[in-house]
Amino acid sequence: MRSASGCASRLAKALAAAVLAVACGAGLQGPTEGRARAASPADPPGHRPAPQAARDEGPGLYRMLSPQGQELLVTGIPLQVGDRFLAPDNQFYQVVRVDRDVAYTRWLGRRTLTSSVHSLMAAGPARSPSPLALYHTHSDEAYLPTSGATNVPWNGDVFRVGRAMSLLWRRVGVPVLHSYRRHDPHDGEAYLRSRRTAVQLLRRRPAALFDVHRDTPPAWVYRRVVDGQRLASVLLVIGRQNPTMWANEAFAFSIKGYADGVYPELIRGILYAAADYNQDLHPRSLLVEVGSTYNSLDEALVGARFFAAVVPAVLFGVRVDPRMPPVPPQNRQAAPSRRGWQGVLAVLSVLVAGASLFVLVNERAYEAASRLGLQLRRLAGELARRLPVRGGGG
Repeated sequence: MRSASGCASRLAKALAAAVLAVACGAGLQGPTEGRARAASPADPPGHRPAPQAARDEGPGLYRMLSPQGQELLVTGIPLQVGDRFLAPDNQFYQVVRVDRDVAYTRWLGRRTLTSSVHSLMAAGPARSPSPLALYHTHSDEAYLPTSGATNVPWNGDVFRVGRAMSLLWRRVGVPVLHSYRRHDPHDGEAYLRSRRTAVQLLRRRPAALFDVHRDTPPAWVYRRVVDGQRLASVLLVIGRQNPTMWANEAFAFSIKGYADGVYPELIRGILYAAADYNQDLHPRSLLVEVGSTYNSLDEALVGARFFAAVVPAVLFGVRVDPRMPPVPPQNRQAAPSRRGWQGVLAVLSVLVAGASLFVLVNERAYEAASRLGLQLRRLAGELARRLPVRGGGG
């Protein structure tokens, strides 16, 4: 029979190798935006994210035309009689007839937009602003040039778009509530599932609530150059079946009014569609389409940061530079991520269990294994004390 000391030595070496492997591969350097994500605990058991092509909201693209026949809007959101659209130049139109995939409009006049929401809010740059909340009803939406698919079930690129927004907000001290909850499949019940997520976020009393999506027309429809940056522009969507729609409209007007002044062409327009999009839950709730599935993810991330820079200025009077790094330079060497430390603790737990089993089958190794088990428990305790505590998602 092999000696107990030899077994203990091999077990210690295995521990060192396992801890090193987990530390290098489980994200101890903090999350990296460009890295592909493996199946997370939020995924169904046995699930492995895989690209899958799928159509977005409707069976095809819809075109909205002005009374003179000018193309106002191309979108994957189905258009119906009664829908309205505030164009980039603030001309207002209403759909009066839909023939297959073409919506014909009448002109309602021109709107004058102002950005005055921050004067109505109690928060300001000298106080701690209320949180801004993000979630994703269609959690599979992706950007084809980057991901190779229009939809990636359970792991769409829209999560990274939301993260880009939340990191910029945190950079200027605005608290963020970013839900990574999945609401797949991409079907008619998705908004019912995401409503529960929205309700949970609203328990934290956010100043505004954004449901972040991407659209489906050709890339050129959304592609713009704003302030020297090539990006995917943003379409704001209001559910006109929401009984409190006018409050959401006032918020959208303030967002667009401010953005038009500092970043012309960033906001592609405001669409009033035949739905409620859970916007009855909060007066400052908006659906945000960041580019098209045919834009690159990089374009969407730039567009998301520019849009994110607008929101604190409107709500809190806080000016934000969308080009600023999301994390201060001195903090870029982040503390080990919670997921990485959890992986280390998981390895330690398995090894402690293995040491216990070794004792059961080999009484002669009891003393050596006891000493090793004590050392493992001390190491696990030290790691647990070093676990970082994180706030709401990002």
